[in-house]
Amino acid sequence: MTMRYVPEGAVSLSSDAPGWTVENDGDNMPGESRGPICWKCKGECNLRVLKKKAPSNQRICPVCKGNGFLPMKSKYVQSISAEADKSGVITSRRRRPRGWNESGHVPAAVQASLDIDNDDNCVKSTTQQALSILRQANGLDDDFDSKRNDVPANIAKELHEQNCPPWLPLNSGEQLCNLVGRWRILQRVGSHRWTTDDLVTAYVAASTFIASNNNCEAGLRYLDLGCGNASVLQMTTWYL
Repeated sequence: MTMRYVPEGAVSLSSDAPGWTVENDGDNMPGESRGPICWKCKGECNLRVLKKKAPSNQRICPVCKGNGFLPMKSKYVQSISAEADKSGVITSRRRRPRGWNESGHVPAAVQASLDIDNDDNCVKSTTQQALSILRQANGLDDDFDSKRNDVPANIAKELHEQNCPPWLPLNSGEQLCNLVGRWRILQRVGSHRWTTDDLVTAYVAASTFIASNNNCEAGLRYLDLGCGNASVLQMTTWYL
């Protein structure tokens, strides 16, 4: 069974960070607005003052304001409240100058979406419905001018567990976003998302490997410490 990389519900934004477990009665911050444990004070609410002349050896943590927990991000709260009954979306393909096509390996799902019958009148399986939605979001390779919008992943709830592709953003607040080339990444609104920092890190890693004149015919292993949503690993793989 293929695992999904986006935690369902509020797990990733309300649970403790890996390696830290702190019990709290919830007096400082209401449970419904409490996010993960503060990365600065690690749930202790106060920080140790190292200056010898300081009036006290502790001060209130400036990040969590002495709560020990961070508040849940407003974008995430909105995505699971105002649109609780809605599915996620597949974001539109990036705009490209005329004649430009993305390089690199084409994912199997993208290729399959181009090969399916796009007849709306025929009965489609759950996978075929998902591929049709992906095709609608991506558009045609030779279409450089049409304005495309994000496409909701509207599949009947009773079909969600019937061989539904793990990359489909079924839950409210989930987005299948552009990553690099034709590759996409499943992310959650207001949660951990890939940034330009990840892009630069992947570029440096791949460029360093290429410059070392190593070949990967015999196989290649690389490691990303603290990989978050694994965007750096995916972009490095695409590059190589």
